[in-house]
Amino acid sequence: MPINFRKIPDIIYIILITAILVSTFSVKSYYTGENANLVDFKPISVIDKAQLTYKGKDSYINLPTLLDVTDVFELKINISGEGNLPEKSIGLFIGYCDVDVIVDGKVIYRDHVDNKNFTYSGGYPYRIIKIPQNISAPIVKIKVKPRLKLVHTYTIRPIEIGKKANFYTYLMKDGFVGMTISAILLFIFFISTLMYLISAMLKSKISKLYNVGLISLFGGVYSLTSFKVMSYLFSPNIEFLYFIEYTSLLLLPYPMLKILESGANEKGKKILFWIKNIVVINYISQVIMTFLGIFVFKDILIFSHIIICSSMIGGIGVLFISNNNKKSRRGIAIIFSTYIFLSLLFVIITFKGNGQYTMYGFILWGFIFFIIFQIAQGTISYIQSKNENARTNLYKKYIYQDIMTGLKSRFAFEEKMKEIKNSPIDATIISCDLNDLKKVNDTMGHVYGDAMIKKAGDVLKNYFRGANVYRTGGDEYVVISEKILEDSYVENFKYREFFIEISEERVLVKISIGKCDVYHDGEINIYEAFKIADEKMYEDKVAYKNKTNTSLRYS
Repeated sequence: MPINFRKIPDIIYIILITAILVSTFSVKSYYTGENANLVDFKPISVIDKAQLTYKGKDSYINLPTLLDVTDVFELKINISGEGNLPEKSIGLFIGYCDVDVIVDGKVIYRDHVDNKNFTYSGGYPYRIIKIPQNISAPIVKIKVKPRLKLVHTYTIRPIEIGKKANFYTYLMKDGFVGMTISAILLFIFFISTLMYLISAMLKSKISKLYNVGLISLFGGVYSLTSFKVMSYLFSPNIEFLYFIEYTSLLLLPYPMLKILESGANEKGKKILFWIKNIVVINYISQVIMTFLGIFVFKDILIFSHIIICSSMIGGIGVLFISNNNKKSRRGIAIIFSTYIFLSLLFVIITFKGNGQYTMYGFILWGFIFFIIFQIAQGTISYIQSKNENARTNLYKKYIYQDIMTGLKSRFAFEEKMKEIKNSPIDATIISCDLNDLKKVNDTMGHVYGDAMIKKAGDVLKNYFRGANVYRTGGDEYVVISEKILEDSYVENFKYREFFIEISEERVLVKISIGKCDVYHDGEINIYEAFKIADEKMYEDKVAYKNKTNTSLRYS
């Protein structure tokens, strides 16, 4: 029996949004005061050479570089050519490790992962460290202790140096284009989510808009986490950023597979169902292992790459073998999905080269074009669905409403009888019949007869307010009140006279009625009660005919 994981992405969706909002608001108060850009901007310098000491051996390296290490190593940076040092800070972007920064033999900065954190890796923060006053030697030592268990490759990026107040501007400028595109993705997420909610409220829910929203959210958040400025802003809550980064990456295939379902046949949908489950199971397993401290996301990233690529290959493959009536949509879905798959593959390959994900501009634009196309498709589907719903509602109106009188129809009456029989309630049912209709039609014409039918409907609806009034035949009506009506109230109706006036002629509208009450715990059901009410109505009709005069017209 397949496991139902349909609700899990909804929960993750909410958690991810909440995490973003909480983290964003928490950093607002942290980065004020001395962290604000209070002086004129001055360029940040980049140091791309360092001395590496590892296992007692010294070597000189160019930055950035990848180091394959399993134990503590040390970097020495010469900052003698950087001007007035006490007014400056260094920017350090090294992740998944404990860091000590040492100047003149003293530790001026220490960032060790707290064992109480949910991840032992420490994430990938961007650190800005102030250089102390009156240093004797312009050498900065960076002692690094790796934290990962399975991965031993660490990226060492160039060291940046400058006035602390200028770092934020520098970091924003460095990632401006990519972050702008990421912001567009997040904007598309809000728009598509809003459109989805509107379509749901209008009972024309379009799941594609929901999945497009997920792709936009995951793609935008995943992209943003790759920028240094985000690692800097979220450094007080780096665990959140770490969690959000890998959540976005690992779940990104899920909504894409959901969209691919629209172009798949029934067999293909079953295959995609299992592929989606594998994606979700992989994510949940990694979350559990991360929180238990067994392995973190980063340690088993190679396995994640395999799952991501395999799921997308599987999804695209399913579309290729699917044979249904949506060939044009299937072809477009294949093209866009292949593009995004190749983009993700490119990101993974470049990760192998520099150790950090980078969402290049053409990849982000590809995401945006794909999402815009899907929103357009969703909008077209919404319009078509809305028109179809309008037609359906019109058909329902014809089925449930009597066109001539505006009362409820015979079909609606039958449905109500079934409902009350299946879920008994206390109710009053009244069988009604319009007297002299045939005589009026034969002697005065159908114009008068139709007017009598409408008048009878209005009379019943106005007198038995709050009750359901049905026209069940030509001159037959039924009233069903979902509360017991007093006998005297119903009996009083028999003595009322109503008229229609056409061409200065008044015609009596007289309705014979019969009443029966039914109780939720009674001995008879609603059908038996209706039979009794019908018999009483005919008794009333006979009594009316016995005492009525032959004239139909009244002055």
